[in-house]
Amino acid sequence: MERAVQDKFTDLRKRAQALLSESKDEAASMAPEEFRKMIHELDTYQIELELQNEDLRETQRELECSRRRYSDLYDFAPVGYLTISDKGLIVESNLTAAEMLGAGRASLIGRPFSAFIEPGYQDNYYQHRRLLLEAGTQQPCELQILQKEGTPLFVQLQSTIMPEMDGVLGQFRICLTDISRRRELEEALQQSTEWGKTFDAMPDVVTIQDAEMRIVRANKAAHQFFQVPYGKLIGKRCYELLRGKREPCQGCPLCNSLHNRENHSAIIKHEPLKKILQVSSSVMSADNGDIQYLIHVAKDISEQKKLEEDLFQAHKMEAIGALASGIAHDFNNILFAIIGSAELIEREVPAESYIGKNIAQILASGKRAADLVRQILTFSRKTGRVSQPLSPYVCVKEALKMLRVTLPESITIDSNIESDCGVILGDPSSIHQIVVNLCTNGMHAIGDNKGVLKVTLGRMEQRVAEMKGKKLVPPGSYVVLTVQDSGCGMDTTTMDRIFEPYFTTKELKGGTGLGLAVVHSAVRNCNGFINVESVVGEGSTFTVYLPVIEEPEISSAISELEGRAEALTGTERILVVDDEPLLVKINEKRLGQKGYQVTGVTDSRKALEMFRSRPDSFDLLITDQTMPRLKGVELAEEVLKIKPSMLIILCTGHSETFIKEEALAIGIKKYVFKPVHNDELLVAVREVLSENRS
Repeated sequence: MERAVQDKFTDLRKRAQALLSESKDEAASMAPEEFRKMIHELDTYQIELELQNEDLRETQRELECSRRRYSDLYDFAPVGYLTISDKGLIVESNLTAAEMLGAGRASLIGRPFSAFIEPGYQDNYYQHRRLLLEAGTQQPCELQILQKEGTPLFVQLQSTIMPEMDGVLGQFRICLTDISRRRELEEALQQSTEWGKTFDAMPDVVTIQDAEMRIVRANKAAHQFFQVPYGKLIGKRCYELLRGKREPCQGCPLCNSLHNRENHSAIIKHEPLKKILQVSSSVMSADNGDIQYLIHVAKDISEQKKLEEDLFQAHKMEAIGALASGIAHDFNNILFAIIGSAELIEREVPAESYIGKNIAQILASGKRAADLVRQILTFSRKTGRVSQPLSPYVCVKEALKMLRVTLPESITIDSNIESDCGVILGDPSSIHQIVVNLCTNGMHAIGDNKGVLKVTLGRMEQRVAEMKGKKLVPPGSYVVLTVQDSGCGMDTTTMDRIFEPYFTTKELKGGTGLGLAVVHSAVRNCNGFINVESVVGEGSTFTVYLPVIEEPEISSAISELEGRAEALTGTERILVVDDEPLLVKINEKRLGQKGYQVTGVTDSRKALEMFRSRPDSFDLLITDQTMPRLKGVELAEEVLKIKPSMLIILCTGHSETFIKEEALAIGIKKYVFKPVHNDELLVAVREVLSENRS
């Protein structure tokens, strides 16, 4: 415009000068002064106009420079800028954003920005937009954009709300940063063959996370642990997976590593999968020192924790064993004194008298107490059990008799016990334990309700067809013990674990879970097997199969002796050694009544000196094992050094297997367990002396 005005006045001046010089006739008709004045005014007007427009031209030049600078900065910025309306439509775009979206800038106007987002990332965008508009949260998110040719482009999106402009509200500005290179590096990392093999070969759950605790890489063990297809962990947060929470856990190792960039660890329980994890975290820093990745390692220590609990239980059992071993000797000595004294009284009074009946009760209770001591030692693994031919009828009847007193009145015992069911090879205490533990288990299954325990004992012939599913159990004759309860029953999962040590469905105060494990061990020691059937809500049935053996013929000399009291007499010289004076007196009286010449000593060292001074004065040595200063085995060794042919019987309340083997190896003839009953002692003495004569 300024140029056009200037050209117009310049042309007018030239024409006036031409008229002045060339059209003299016309100039002659006009006064010269008037004509020159016109020319002068035109020149003056032109100068003033040029001066007035100089400032305008300078302002326009500055505005143009500013516009060009802004346009360059906006259009050629390294990131894309989009202005989005409150309806999600593109209002404005720079050239970089248009290039990212793969479309012309003009064609973007009015189109929804979501149309350029890959469908799998739509939820991320809408959540980002909702947080921005509703809560003002400017949290970045990552999206995958599909360009015009369908080429994917990964961008990081950061948004801010724009102030009101020209009365328009609700618009927000989007900043798009191309992170394709970073993703390419991540993909290159993922595609690294050797690294990937090593990463996936790790048995622990390993994930690599960004600073927002989102998983960018997870190894094979992680996908297997969380039971999701490969690749489906990407973008998830660890606390969502481990705890199902929407925010980091308190004391989270990753949060601690983010805070101080040090390594941290913690124990976390994964409730849905019933796993216990040892979680550790560390930081991988970028070249500029910023946190690039977080390394998260979770080790499944469920089995380790279970072993620790089992070890803790084992330590408790060891403590029980140590306690049992400590008291067994003294307790057996007390029982020995009670039983021995009662047996001496029993011989002096009629069996049907009032005193005789009471003495019989004392003896029965004493024998039961002795069995309980053996059971405690068995639990603590301090005793070995000797299998012998026996009829389980008596053991089962005795156990049921005890159970009728101990079970609550709401539970009825319905028993059907056959007396002639056969002979098995086993231990009476084991059979007693099987019955008591199975019935106790049934009692717990019934609970506080009224119920019935049905116990049967009989004989069954198992054929090949009936043995299907029972591995390694040959057909034949079996003593069959069945305990059926009307309790709550069990599901398949529980049935699979009932024989595991320390497994229990009761609360902590309800038991340790050893009962059925002991049953399983006892049945196996008898070469039998156990079958379980159960229906939830209808009860359970435990069936124990014990193989029948041929009944042994009672023809030995000892069996004959047991039948004739007079055969248990003798005149041999016996040295009795025990640190309990009362036990020495009882054995002196027991053996003395049968004609034996008995010398009792309560100090093992004095006994050794006595024997050393006159070794030919004794035919048999009966010694206790656990004594102060000189133990029974040690006394026996010294005695045998003096007289190798000396007959020795060792008594003990512990019954450790290795001591028995050691005793028999050095030449001890008999190994008996306390408390020793009257007939048992007399039979053992007569057996040893008779064998020596033969």
